[in-house]
Amino acid sequence: MLICVDQFEELFGRPVDDGAAFAGALGACLTEPRPAAPAPPD
Repeated sequence: MLICVDQFEELFGRPVDDGAAFAGALGACLTEPRPAAPAPPD
């Protein structure tokens, strides 16, 4: 999943004024355990 700064601000309700905080929060989202997505159809 790709997320842009505008989406981050919408989802988390806070402005992205710190690139490191944005990267850290995004990294946490990406490393959260979650169910495997179904394989896309051919």
